[in-house]
Amino acid sequence: MSDPKAHMTIPAPGKGLDIAREYWTEWGRSWLASRYADLLSNIGVGLFSGSDVLCADDALSRDHGWGPRFDVFRVDEDGISNESLQSEMRNAAPAEWSGVRNRFQFTPSIQVHTACEYFGSFFTNHRLPESLDDWVCCRNALANLESHLHYIRHGAVFYDPKGILGDIQAKLRNYPEDIWFLRMAQLCYDVAHYGEYNFCWRLAKRKDPIASEIAIGNFQHAVMALAIVMDHDYAPYWKWIHHVFQSCAIAGQLDAYLFEVSTTIEYERRATLVTSICKTLMKELVKRDIVPEDLDDGSGLPLFFQAQAYLTSRIGDSAIKALMR
Repeated sequence: MSDPKAHMTIPAPGKGLDIAREYWTEWGRSWLASRYADLLSNIGVGLFSGSDVLCADDALSRDHGWGPRFDVFRVDEDGISNESLQSEMRNAAPAEWSGVRNRFQFTPSIQVHTACEYFGSFFTNHRLPESLDDWVCCRNALANLESHLHYIRHGAVFYDPKGILGDIQAKLRNYPEDIWFLRMAQLCYDVAHYGEYNFCWRLAKRKDPIASEIAIGNFQHAVMALAIVMDHDYAPYWKWIHHVFQSCAIAGQLDAYLFEVSTTIEYERRATLVTSICKTLMKELVKRDIVPEDLDDGSGLPLFFQAQAYLTSRIGDSAIKALMR
């Protein structure tokens, strides 16, 4: 078993995930092998939260939930309870690794879970979805659920000999098609509501500074989330959405617009930028055959409201379709 003290003087790598992976590989795995060897073949180990999982961490990320940490996932609690195993591991764990101290006062560095219970807890009915009905109950929490789904899909897996974590990641890799249409319809509504309609048609003309900032922030979030979701991915927590958005296929066409609309205070210029963002995003939806080229029905409604209606019409399941506001 590795001597934890031998690593305390090594300069910390630039990213927390490097430290976390090493913490498991060189200490956690060795400790389990010496105490509960039979568990090693029946667990998965990784991380599914935190900026480090998204490789978005920096020096400011290190005040909590960063560095020497990992989560253990089990099929069941056979042999020893999760609570007992977690307590033993925390008590035995070195307080410092690679020059970084654990931050127990914020996020425990080692957590032990039953896999299906942990990942199922993000859903309203507290279980992993088996059918569309299991998604229906999440209708009011879909935006919050989506960030967890992003972390599940992109989580860092350190050890998974039986595929406990890999199977769950595969199961939740994408929205079912009807939920995908629903989520895009919701985001099209937000693009229209905060951008095309309320900002361009009302707030920019009223020159209302506070409402304008609220509208622009929600509009930008909806645009980036829609870009991510139409790539068949999940949009993460708002603080990291731009970090993830930059990897989207359409990011190169939109990022300069999004940056300028954040930094200019001139209302007419902002309205022009919002319109340009909407036109660019709509062209991409048409290019991908998500909405038709002749979408405009001549009603005069903002196009993204019309896109919302069209995408809702593409939902096959009546219960899912009824979820659209």
